[in-house]
Amino acid sequence: MTIVPNVHASTYVSLWPTLQTISQYGRASYSIAISGSPGTTYTLGVSGVQGDLYPYMVTTDASGFASSTLTVDLSVNAFRADFGPPYCPGSYIFTVTATSSTDSGSASDVLTVLPEGPPIQVIVTTEKPAYTKGDVIIVMISIDRPAQGTIIITPPSGAASDYMLMSTARTQTRLSKTITATPPYGTWAVEVKANDFCGTASTSSATFVVNPFSYNVGLSRSGVPPSATASMQVDGVNQDTISGAQSSNLSFPFETSHTISVSENLAGESTGVRYHCSQNTWSFSSTGNHTFNFQTQYQFMVHTDPEGILAATGSGWFDADTTVRTNQTPQTVVGQTPGVQYVFKYWEIDGAPQTAGPISLTMNMPHTAIAKYVTQYRLLVDSQNNLGKPQGSNYYDTGSVANFSVSTPIGILIQQRFVQWTGDYTGTSPQGSILMDKPHEVHAVWTRSYTQLYTLVGAILVVILTTFILRRQHSRSRIDHEATTKSESETREDVPVQDGAEIRYSYLLTKCVLQSIPSVR
Repeated sequence: MTIVPNVHASTYVSLWPTLQTISQYGRASYSIAISGSPGTTYTLGVSGVQGDLYPYMVTTDASGFASSTLTVDLSVNAFRADFGPPYCPGSYIFTVTATSSTDSGSASDVLTVLPEGPPIQVIVTTEKPAYTKGDVIIVMISIDRPAQGTIIITPPSGAASDYMLMSTARTQTRLSKTITATPPYGTWAVEVKANDFCGTASTSSATFVVNPFSYNVGLSRSGVPPSATASMQVDGVNQDTISGAQSSNLSFPFETSHTISVSENLAGESTGVRYHCSQNTWSFSSTGNHTFNFQTQYQFMVHTDPEGILAATGSGWFDADTTVRTNQTPQTVVGQTPGVQYVFKYWEIDGAPQTAGPISLTMNMPHTAIAKYVTQYRLLVDSQNNLGKPQGSNYYDTGSVANFSVSTPIGILIQQRFVQWTGDYTGTSPQGSILMDKPHEVHAVWTRSYTQLYTLVGAILVVILTTFILRRQHSRSRIDHEATTKSESETREDVPVQDGAEIRYSYLLTKCVLQSIPSVR
């Protein structure tokens, strides 16, 4: 805002800084400069705002200049009970005047006041929701800024009572109004209406109950036949029973809290049927009615046959008309005894075999599901170093007959020949069979046979001897022929030489063959 001096006087007044903005409970300070005749005394004044001038009387110096300070401190201004805070949010035009005995001057400016904090909010509560006749009721009011208003207390019947409300605190504060609980009994209403003196209002309401010295509660059940009886506990102590849809009425002192429980499960008229109350506990502290709702449930039992070969899951109680499903069972279960296993065959539902699986069932009655397994026993066919390629090792259904075998003999010259079976079966045939009434083991016993080798060696010796005899006969024929043409002495020298060489050749060949034959122990 431009400061315009008084053009009809020789006195000039200026303010700095101009156009200030403060909060609703803030502080603004201005420097005042006065220019006039030297040695002139001025009296200062301010209009439009409540401010302090210091000093409020000044005298110009030899150059005709004087100064002062204006402070507008909203935080220390007295709160006016009839009008509220001195300044509501808005813009205020004010003027500072300097007046002497001969002249005067003035300057004007605008001070903007902003709201402090959120809009007014009033909250009303009572210490507790219910009171007994003669109790002291404290109505508590919370206000976050200076306000005025009315507290209105309305009984269940009859005229309301009004009480004035006033708060001068700038921050959150709590006020209270005390009354005595009197009839009429029932729900009372409290309403607080407040405004912040500047056009903003807030309203809050609450209720409380005025009771006589005791209160009643009503109890009932639903979803069970008339013959079903449920025990009832009050605060953990057995009190009574409720049959069928029967109702019960109980009385308790006011300002006391209690818990009532009924049986969670009631047995039905037949096995596998029950009535279940998921919310079987009710806590209360005042007059009211409550119904314990029961739901019909059917039992679903899951077993295995043989029993206990694995942990059967899925058994339980289920609400009527819900759907259950058998779990996926393992195809093979290893038994606790070595050599025993169980193979799944089918589901039996309520005694009837079912080829499909898993099975879905509607729980409109009790159901029993049995996972049927067949017991199998292991046959172990053992042969040292796997001789004879033993056949028959496997698992077989209990009561079945398992066949097993080995191939014999094995080898060409030195042979392995099957002798007998040992273990859980005794026999000399390379084929056998056994009843699978438990796990079994059979072991093939072998022996080493040299028959083929001996036959071959014998044949070789026959060939060698035959060759030796033929060669000797041939040599003697040749010697006899030469004897006719040579002298008798020459014939005697040649014959030993030829016989010795043939005998040595035959000996070495026979020794070589015999050394190739392994010794037999």
